[in-house]
Amino acid sequence: MTELGASLHEAEIYFASQPEHKAKVQQAVLRFERFVKESLPQGTTASQIAVRTRLLMMAIETFGKTVAEEKLSRRRLLAWAQACADVTSNYIGLP
Repeated sequence: MTELGASLHEAEIYFASQPEHKAKVQQAVLRFERFVKESLPQGTTASQIAVRTRLLMMAIETFGKTVAEEKLSRRRLLAWAQACADVTSNYIGLP
């Protein structure tokens, strides 16, 4: 698993430098920002939306990477996913 993780890390570095990857990441950020903006009360500042968007994206990415390294049963995986969603949405202020 360690070797696979190192290989995936190398691939991630390579793809991160590619213009197509950067464009897709920017597209994802814009879509997450729209989702967060539409979910929060009117009057939420652009800065607050940006911070909450980044936090949401980081939580999803970190959770996904961590879970990929674990050998969780489907039941435990769903429990972790729900807990992560609850904590993140509560902190960000999503309904």
